[in-house]
Amino acid sequence: MGDRAALEAYSTLVAWLRSNHLDWVADQIEDEVALGKVKSERIQVGQFEAQSRAPELPLSTTKEIQTPVERKTSRSGSEFLARAEYTEQEQFDIALGAIEAVVLGAVKIQDSLLSALGPTASIHFVPGETGEIAHSFQSSDLNTQRVKIDELSKHLELLREDVRNAD
Repeated sequence: MGDRAALEAYSTLVAWLRSNHLDWVADQIEDEVALGKVKSERIQVGQFEAQSRAPELPLSTTKEIQTPVERKTSRSGSEFLARAEYTEQEQFDIALGAIEAVVLGAVKIQDSLLSALGPTASIHFVPGETGEIAHSFQSSDLNTQRVKIDELSKHLELLREDVRNAD
């Protein structure tokens, strides 16, 4: 899979979101990529007994020989969270996943609502501040959207395949 192809596809998807007035989705994707991912790292730290750090080792005394007392060292590790950059493929996957969730998912949600309410239902979203209808849809609206969403879904799948197969 080509890193360059994944990066170009990522940039294309973000630009597509902006050209379709979905700047808030593009901003969230770019923020996520800029933050990077969290990974766990283990750092090994040597711990020595306090006496072994003394400049002179204590001596054990026997009648015949005086030898230094051996001090065992132990190693312990501490786990820390670290930040890592997303790979180009991961950046592409984040953008693709966001488009599938927001754009494709929105139509699926609307479809589910209308099928639960009935074919003649009409749904209106009214913000409390103004009392004016901000968004409205009915079953006939979804027929047109389904065709566009199916087409977009096919294009996204082709893009996914192209990125996977790029060298």
